[in-house]
Amino acid sequence: QWESETKEWAPDMNAVVYHGSADARDFLVKNEFYYTDQFESKETAKDLKRKHITKFQLLITTYEVVLKDVNVLSKIQWKALIVDEAHRLKNIKSRLFEDLLSVPRDFCLL
Repeated sequence: QWESETKEWAPDMNAVVYHGSADARDFLVKNEFYYTDQFESKETAKDLKRKHITKFQLLITTYEVVLKDVNVLSKIQWKALIVDEAHRLKNIKSRLFEDLLSVPRDFCLL
């Protein structure tokens, strides 16, 4: 649903739907997260990746994937973390709550 909403309301944003098997998510990280020397100079691509600057403006995922891949997602300095169904975060001692706290962001919208 969020993918279709994005296409409707923000068609110019590069959105990545991040889910699937571990292999599928690894493929997305390698091919859709960071710039490569296919499109940028090798030096520029390497610098952008080192700074964790992504090609996308919006990442759509699930709580379950966040729990599995928090180490990947926490490398990125996010502008915003927007959480749908935030009632799942009521327990501040839950792993999900703790993992989301470890994701660097400028602000959070619940």
